[in-house]
Amino acid sequence: FLCVTNTPIAISIAKEIKAKTKEGLLVIDITTHNKDGSLKMKEIFGNQIKYLESPVMGGPVQAEEGVLGAIIGSSKTDYNRAKLYLNTFCKEHFHFGPVGMGAKSKLLNNFLSLGNAALVNHLAKSATEMGLDLKKVFDVAKLGSGNSAALNRVFDNLLKGDFTGFKFTASNSVKDLTYIQDL
Repeated sequence: FLCVTNTPIAISIAKEIKAKTKEGLLVIDITTHNKDGSLKMKEIFGNQIKYLESPVMGGPVQAEEGVLGAIIGSSKTDYNRAKLYLNTFCKEHFHFGPVGMGAKSKLLNNFLSLGNAALVNHLAKSATEMGLDLKKVFDVAKLGSGNSAALNRVFDNLLKGDFTGFKFTASNSVKDLTYIQDL
């Protein structure tokens, strides 16, 4: 498994892996890549090393519980080989096609997630500034099409005075938004 914070680090490690590894290794890469990162990884490994891009949905808590979601880009053969390993920490995994398709799918999903979280935070801030009852605002929002995991995650904690409901860091958000813009 390979899981690092960005594409340049992953590419650097891929070059080291290739130089020190025998043929036939399967690399399952959980890194969230930019639009071309996983394609560059596949190019570095060539035919010597089997490569599966597998960015995941969820975080450390979901990983420990074995309920992450994985977005796969690889050959069907490599995907079938990797299922045994993916099943150890993923509730579900989705094969989107060849390498490159997983990164695109992940970035689009992150765009939706970051957008939802931003809107929920603006809702809470605006409601507070307007003197509205946050519990009622939350209860109303849950009834409509604005109901989402981001809404529940942020507000459930916010109502308890906990402002850590959305644990995705600002630096990760900037990285992903940069990757999304490039896509």
